[in-house]
Amino acid sequence: MAELIAHACYGIDIGGTKIELVACDAAMQVTWRRRVATPQGDYAGFLQAVVALVAEADAALGRSDAAIGIALPGVRD
Repeated sequence: MAELIAHACYGIDIGGTKIELVACDAAMQVTWRRRVATPQGDYAGFLQAVVALVAEADAALGRSDAAIGIALPGVRD
């Protein structure tokens, strides 16, 4: 695990109204953050929103090897 954190890690918080991705450096300091609305009643749109956030973070930070942690407190139908 320490090897993964030494590079970068993303945390994704998925909620009923928003999806937020934060990128942290090796010292666990937030280096990038973005929030988008959670698509309602659209599973494909939901997946695309998560993929787009990761792709945007990768492009902004010039990487594609970050470990990803996801927080999903409950599923909203």
